[in-house]
Amino acid sequence: MAEGLVAAGFRADAADCFGDADTLAVVDRWHGCGAEDGLALSPSRLLTVLAELAREGGVRGWIAGSGFEGRADLLAQGAALLPLLGNGAAAVQRVRSPASFYGRLAALGIAHPPIRVEPPQEAGWLAKDAWSSGGWQVRRHDPRRPSAAAGGGRYFQREQAGTPMSALFVADGRRARVLGFTRQLVRALGRRPMIHRGCIGPIAVADAVAEALRAIADALTAEFDLRGVNGIDFLLDRGAVSLLELNPRPVASIGVLAAAVDGGPMGAHVAALTEGRLPSTARVPSGVVQGCEAVFARRALRLGPELAERLASLPWCHDRPAAGTAFTWGDPVCSISASGADVEAVEHALRRQRRALTDLMEQ
Repeated sequence: MAEGLVAAGFRADAADCFGDADTLAVVDRWHGCGAEDGLALSPSRLLTVLAELAREGGVRGWIAGSGFEGRADLLAQGAALLPLLGNGAAAVQRVRSPASFYGRLAALGIAHPPIRVEPPQEAGWLAKDAWSSGGWQVRRHDPRRPSAAAGGGRYFQREQAGTPMSALFVADGRRARVLGFTRQLVRALGRRPMIHRGCIGPIAVADAVAEALRAIADALTAEFDLRGVNGIDFLLDRGAVSLLELNPRPVASIGVLAAAVDGGPMGAHVAALTEGRLPSTARVPSGVVQGCEAVFARRALRLGPELAERLASLPWCHDRPAAGTAFTWGDPVCSISASGADVEAVEHALRRQRRALTDLMEQ
């Protein structure tokens, strides 16, 4: 998000758990907000940073990324300190309450896989948590084993066939403008069957599919008072759209869809929040397809200076951690990017780069 804001002509500070090299290179200041025990967000540190920025003055507001899915209370506390440029706590709470959210989808006539809040008695269901992100809490439901009690963000969604896709849109509370479509890169990581790795786009879809997603984005915007950039995850199966979930915040595809509008998605986000203005149209894809993918640690490791220097020399390696950073198995280490004429070419390039990084980290 910070890179997108700076590219749109804004100055930005960043507050997160990572402080990667790419972020540090573009922001005015970085504020560490990680908890002591790992890469999780520390609410108290975040609120302290927001309070300090408010006291200093000159900051227009703050934009929440991932990590707030089950923390509408934290969004509200932060918004009380410094203006929140994004969906407020009430909207996020509604979107992240499975029974009511999918109930509203049904009322709006938006197709989605069947969901339940109580454990099904048969296989073929995914156990999910609306209060998490990235697929980390997704498991295939085994009716022979006890499941966690229903409540909070936990629910069960029928597993369906289809290509995992995403639609990026910007909203003003009444209307939406779809900026583009991406293919989601979803693969297993250990016992986690559906980890979101990245995305490839822009992807051209049939006119009927594009029109269906535009109508869905408009309906969701009006129903949930959505503002700024949001993402719709859906399955596409032989031209049929089935909505998986709504992410009421900027999502990973803002990078690969940066050319969709003047100022990029983050520029459109700020314009929608501060001026109530939507871009007139999104650009037709140019024919160049881009992809990004997170790379995860396959063992416990500490990033030494030599490896950090090697990563810095690779133009397709991003979100690079500082030397000395420690990782456990499954932690995100960095990301990679590639471009090509089509999805297959980008997938091939990402696969080659991922293997090269894995080999480096195993040395």
